[in-house]
Amino acid sequence: MGSLQDSIGVVTPAGAALSTYTVTGKWNMADASGGAADSSGNSYNLTAGGTPVYAQTGVGSNGIALDTTDYLRSTESNLMPDGSDEFTANVWINFTSNTGAQAVIGWDDSTGATDDCLIYHNTNGTLNLQTDKTLRASTNNNAVYRDGVHMITFIRRTSGSLQWYELWVDSRVLFTEQDDAARDISSVANVTFGFGVGTTPNPSHGTYNRARLYVGAALSKNAVTQLYEEGLSGAAA
Repeated sequence: MGSLQDSIGVVTPAGAALSTYTVTGKWNMADASGGAADSSGNSYNLTAGGTPVYAQTGVGSNGIALDTTDYLRSTESNLMPDGSDEFTANVWINFTSNTGAQAVIGWDDSTGATDDCLIYHNTNGTLNLQTDKTLRASTNNNAVYRDGVHMITFIRRTSGSLQWYELWVDSRVLFTEQDDAARDISSVANVTFGFGVGTTPNPSHGTYNRARLYVGAALSKNAVTQLYEEGLSGAAA
């Protein structure tokens, strides 16, 4: 595991404002029951599994609490990036447990096969990137994320022939990791996108809200910072 920024000098661009990007799916998670409705206009609603708890305190609005067997997910093909697509997956979460490895956000084969691309939260409080059931990168052990509400942003970015992942917590990049392949998520059998999706690791314990997915776009530093500041201010998602 290495840092692409350290090894080849790639720097996240300051770039465009949030309003210049077209959101693929937008889930405020202020729902009272029945999963999470998509407010992007695309109707990519997320199906609930397990027994999520609704109307929990979130950032700027209510959220949905997930536990060990709970998830919010979709099999909608337009939520699945192909091998050349950039993407940005973003959510606010209040972690409520750090028992075992817990999936936060990303894509997983619902049958438990080896295909996945996700961020998970570990027992020691670190956040980790996993692809194909293999740990690729982790946050520093001294920086733990079980101390309240954080905004998690998972980005895949390209520059020429390079392709790499970024994990942001709040408004900071914590690691970058070069992809070892042009990972075509759209071609994975039984693939799902969502929150708490994962067979190994298990779904994450926490309250989720203000989630967005951009397929075909890696948000700039300015745009991620704007999402964070809007959340802190309680602005409408």
